Amino acid sequence: MTTPIRFTREERERGLRRVTQITRATALGGLAAVVGFACAAAATNPGKTTATATTTAAMAVAASSATTTTTTTTTALQRTTTPTTTSSRGVVTTGGS
Repeated sequence: MTTPIRFTREERERGLRRVTQITRATALGGLAAVVGFACAAAATNPGKTTATATTTAAMAVAASSATTTTTTTTTALQRTTTPTTTSSRGVVTTGGS
């Protein structure tokens, strides 16, 4: 069995500095990766929010709910329809294609 080697104070401090540097580098690398992925996601799917798109969506909602019994919500990104019952047994359909 070997006897554990006792490090001097300078060796311990140097080791702690290395661990601190590795920890900081890892944290900065992780932050850079998150920012990079966020920028890539924003560049590939920017979306649109304009007053014209919002007004058109609101008009589409008003027109569809005035002519049918289903409530339709339209946004600039997607269109969803609330479920409606089609029989007295409680069968629910989504109304989409």
